[in-house]
Amino acid sequence: MDWHSTYRIALSLIALVTFAGAAWFVVAPEPSPGVEITRPTPAAIAALPDASGADASPTGEAALSVNLNTASVQGLMELPGIGETLAGRIVAYREENGPFIRIDQIMAVSGIGPGTYEKLRRYVRVRE
Repeated sequence: MDWHSTYRIALSLIALVTFAGAAWFVVAPEPSPGVEITRPTPAAIAALPDASGADASPTGEAALSVNLNTASVQGLMELPGIGETLAGRIVAYREENGPFIRIDQIMAVSGIGPGTYEKLRRYVRVRE
């Protein structure tokens, strides 16, 4: 095989790869007439719910904040991963052992382990 044949094969392969790559490239469709596409403002982005599913305030703090020492069963049920049974256990634990001093003490409640605590910790407090 001479260099001309090798050169032609190489060019053919380059053309084939380029064409195949172009076939995978997706171009965004043109918007319909009358539709205006704009970028969201920082305030609009901050108002979006975060990954945990809770609404965030413009300051980035969680909007939901429940006091473990004063919340009712219904109030505790608003927390992610807390149903009626766990909420009742939290209230019973609080009544038997006194107020929570630190939020990590909630892991002493039966049924609340490190995984549930990680989901809850940013939404609970122990002081006013």
